[in-house]
Amino acid sequence: MSRREYPRRREMRLPGWDYRSPGPYGITIVTQHREWFFGEVVNQHMRLNPAGLMVQETWRAMPEMIPRIALDSAVVMPNHLHAIVWLSWDGPAGNPTLSEVVQRFKQMTTVRYSDGVHRDGWAPYDRRLWQRGFYDRIIDDRQELGILRAYIDANPANWQHDPDREPEPGADNPPTSPRG
Repeated sequence: MSRREYPRRREMRLPGWDYRSPGPYGITIVTQHREWFFGEVVNQHMRLNPAGLMVQETWRAMPEMIPRIALDSAVVMPNHLHAIVWLSWDGPAGNPTLSEVVQRFKQMTTVRYSDGVHRDGWAPYDRRLWQRGFYDRIIDDRQELGILRAYIDANPANWQHDPDREPEPGADNPPTSPRG
């Protein structure tokens, strides 16, 4: 099969948008195969395991490692991270791209997670810790920012009904989707 016969990967970024542009962006980064590596939701609250704490600490330290970003709401879930990141209003010229921020986070957490697999017996992953891409949302105004903050804050409470949630590895009964 020649290279031309392979299906093209769908572009996830908004065409023509400069992802160095100042302002807030919502992101979702998902583990490979949606595997649960970072803890569990108990009584509508996220209970982070040591790997989840590492992911949370790494995210919180990102502004120290990448100048010109600031963090807003964020939540580490069993198989993903939802967060809002701000790129500096002094940009776009000196700002990192949103992809550069996410790539740095993925690299750092993958190295740290791999250390945990070897040193502390964390669950191994299949070739990659994170899915190749990520989801983003360009936040246009204060109302949209408020809606996304509320969504992130409520994510653990809504976990049981999340239509995109995959069952915990080894679970006997997968969750039912409210979509029918």
